[in-house]
Amino acid sequence: MRDEPHDTLLTERNGIKSLPTFYFETEIMAKVKEAEFHGLRNRYVTMGTDIATETIAITESKKTKKVSVRVLGLLEEDKEVKRFYRVWSEILRKLPAPNAEQKPELYER
Repeated sequence: MRDEPHDTLLTERNGIKSLPTFYFETEIMAKVKEAEFHGLRNRYVTMGTDIATETIAITESKKTKKVSVRVLGLLEEDKEVKRFYRVWSEILRKLPAPNAEQKPELYER
C-alpha cells in the first residue's frame, strides 16, 4: 500500500477498505455533485466478455445510487460515461486501487 496521508484513516472490514464519511464529504463528494452522479443511469454496458466493470455506490440521506460501467469503444466517449469516470478518477486519487495499474489518469477523458 502506498504511504499516503489518508492511509492512517483507512479501516478494513470483511476485506473491504474504506475511509470515514467525513473524508468523502470533501473532494469526492464535490466531484459527485459536479458530475451529477445521481442523474446517471444505473448501467452502461457494451458487448464483450473481457471488459472490466467499474461500480460506484454512493449513499446520501439513506438513499443509495449505484452505477456500473462496462464499456469499450464508442461508449467511452459518451458524456454520461465521462461523468462517471470523473468520480471514479477522484476515488482512485483518495483510495488506492487493488490493481496497481489502475491510475486516475487512465480514466480522465
